[in-house]
Amino acid sequence: MKKAVILILILILLSATAAAMKIVNTKATGRNPVIYGSTIAFETSETDIGKDLNNDGDMTDKVIRYYDIDSGEISNTEIAGKNPSIYAYYLAFETQEADQNTDLNSDDDKNDNIILYYSLRDKKVISTTAEGKDPELFKDFIAFSTPESLMEIDYNNDGDKQDDIIKYYKISTKELTNTKAAGLNPATSDKFIVFETSEKDDDKDLNNDGDKEDIVLRYFIMESGKTLSTFSTGQKPTISSESIAAFTALDPSEVLYYYDVPKEMLTKTEIKATEPAITNNLIAFTQNNKLAVYDIDKDTYALSEIYGNNPMIFENKIAFSTNEALTGDLNNDGDDTDSIIRIAIAEDMDDDGVFDFVDNCPYDKNANQSDEDKDGQGDACEEDIKEEEQEKPEETEPAILVSDKETKIAEPEPETKERKPLPQPKSFTMTKKKGPGFFTWFLILLAILTGAGCIVYAAMFGMKKVKKRRF
Repeated sequence: MKKAVILILILILLSATAAAMKIVNTKATGRNPVIYGSTIAFETSETDIGKDLNNDGDMTDKVIRYYDIDSGEISNTEIAGKNPSIYAYYLAFETQEADQNTDLNSDDDKNDNIILYYSLRDKKVISTTAEGKDPELFKDFIAFSTPESLMEIDYNNDGDKQDDIIKYYKISTKELTNTKAAGLNPATSDKFIVFETSEKDDDKDLNNDGDKEDIVLRYFIMESGKTLSTFSTGQKPTISSESIAAFTALDPSEVLYYYDVPKEMLTKTEIKATEPAITNNLIAFTQNNKLAVYDIDKDTYALSEIYGNNPMIFENKIAFSTNEALTGDLNNDGDDTDSIIRIAIAEDMDDDGVFDFVDNCPYDKNANQSDEDKDGQGDACEEDIKEEEQEKPEETEPAILVSDKETKIAEPEPETKERKPLPQPKSFTMTKKKGPGFFTWFLILLAILTGAGCIVYAAMFGMKKVKKRRF
């Protein structure tokens, strides 16, 4: 009977975990995933899957493919490319002409690296004819960087041709704009372009620390054409539609920062992070090869047990790649050497107004998301914190809440006042269904499984006892 009870408990725990976070395995080999709506685009190396994906007669290219979450289908653009970016019905990426064996900018050679974009609606690829790398697409704009050495032109007029210059292309008008700002890895909204700049390239102390040895984040204002500094070191920023940029500083600690461009406000979170990506008020990142999500509004984060890299977040979905060396064979090809595209889809299991992938206690209601020791596990489900809270006498004075952002006095709420749910990210839509709560469903499920286990036990072991009596 003990074995049956243990089995039932295991099934219950597995069911609860599945309900908290749905993991979709696309089984597609790829890296650098990006997501918008139900579409995930990524790059696939032909050598990894042993196929000529762009029909050029070799298997040495990286090709842009995409996955539809609703249908589960993988589509191939048949275009060589890398570093994809997605917005609505367009994919932007960079393509080496030699890989596609095509002159993409009509200059009578096939030696250039060109920024392209692909329409998911009519399956057509369009060339911007602009040379560049690391494109970032948002609405009508594609931002990218162009090495001066490729064109033998001093774009920023600093007397050399050794810099990378930030440019952007407007899809509706096909207009190309040169910001004349030295930089790499641009991220764009419809008003600002944030990027990293080596002080050596600009020959300026951009963060006022007395030297010219740093890599500093700057931003270009599209309306005025001005370039300003955030005065913070940083690398590979991403930016939300509200023009909040997330990045990690260039130091051994890899601490997560975010910068509100319109307000010119820099915030240090003290959270270790790599590969941050932002949407609305949520920042997805990795910590020790596991997915995590930080909530800007609440200054809290949740660390999952899901292995992943290069996370990109959209509404309640995170697209990421997983190294099979950490998980085993995910695409059933008999080895564990691939990088596989997967998706984490979160719900709100404990009905506290917080999506599970950012809920530091997904099985316990904790709308305030308090996390005293800042370890990504909320106080409501952390045993040592629970014990401390039980031992504390009731407080009659206002409690002082301390965070990395500010210190303020929190007045105790009247017992009759209802706790307000957390505000959802602006593009989220959540529908709450009325019915029994989680604990009620848990008891119902436990009763059903226990009853079923008893019946099976009685059927199996009861028959044996009867047979012994007959003989």
